[in-house]
Amino acid sequence: MLTIFSIPKPFTGHSAVIQMNAVRSWTELPGCEVLLFGDDEGVAEAAAAHGARHISGVATSEAGTPRLDWVFERAQESATHETLCYVNADVILMDDLPHACESVPSERFLLIGKRWDVRIEEPLGFGEDWREELHEMVRTRGILQGPAAIDYFAFPRGLWGALPPFFVGRPGWDNWMIFNARARKIPVIDATDAVMAVHQEHGYGHHPGGKPGIWRGEEARANLRAAGGPRKVIFSIADATWVLRAGAAAPVRNHNWSHLRRAILTQSVLHAWLLPLYPVSMGLVSLKKALWPDRPGDP
Repeated sequence: MLTIFSIPKPFTGHSAVIQMNAVRSWTELPGCEVLLFGDDEGVAEAAAAHGARHISGVATSEAGTPRLDWVFERAQESATHETLCYVNADVILMDDLPHACESVPSERFLLIGKRWDVRIEEPLGFGEDWREELHEMVRTRGILQGPAAIDYFAFPRGLWGALPPFFVGRPGWDNWMIFNARARKIPVIDATDAVMAVHQEHGYGHHPGGKPGIWRGEEARANLRAAGGPRKVIFSIADATWVLRAGAAAPVRNHNWSHLRRAILTQSVLHAWLLPLYPVSMGLVSLKKALWPDRPGDP
C-alpha cells in the first residue's frame, strides 16, 4: 500500500513527545510500512516500540546532519510497497494520505500538500476516536500554512535517481524536489484539500545556532549550492500542476494575477530561453498593485 519513511531528530524533551505522536499515527495506517532512518538518540527504540523498521548507518555531514540523497536511495531500495512517502518526523498523518495516493491517475507523480500547524504538548491517546479528536483540534486551534511549508512527498518507487547531497532540516531541498519534478514533466499534485497533514509546532533548540543557524548556516548554504543556485529553489506547492479534491485529480485551472506571475517566473527557470520573461513577471506584480492596490487575497 504505502511505505512512509522519515529521519527523526533525537527523542529528547518536547521533540520526543511530538515525534512519538507522529510515528504512532503512521503505524496506525492500515497496511502501511514505516521506515525510521538515523542513529540519533531514541530512534531505534522508537522504531522497536511501534513496529517500524530501523535503518542505521546513515551518511551525514561532518556535523552529523543526515544526508537526504542517501536516505532516499535506501528507502527506494528497502521499501516493501511501490508507493513511498517521505514525511518530516513531527507530522501526524491519517488515512486520507493512502487514499489520496490511490486516487492519483498517473504512474509517475509527486504528491505534496500544505500542512496545518497545531501546538501539542502531550502524548496523544490514540483511542478509538483519536482521528475525530485531532480533526476537532485542528478545526479550533490549527493554522493552515502557506505553500512554502512542504512537509511530505509521496511518489512511486524509482521516481528519484541520485539526488544532490542535500542535508535534512535545512532549506532548499524541498523546493528543488518540486523544480526537478516539473523539469522532468512529472505531474506535481497539490493534495491540500484531500490530506490533513498536522505539523506539531516546536522550537529549534536541536541546532546550536537555533533557527538562524538552520536557515543561514553552512549546511543551508551547502543545500543552496547543491540545488544549483537560488532560482531553482523558488518552487513551492503553489507551482503544482494538478490538484486533488474529492478523490479526483484534475489539472490546475487558475488564471488570477498571482498564478500568472508564478507561471512566468517558473517557466523562465524551467526553460532557459524564457529567462528574459523573469522581469516581466515582476512588472505584472507592480501593475497589479497600481491598478488594484486594495484587492485582497491575490498577492
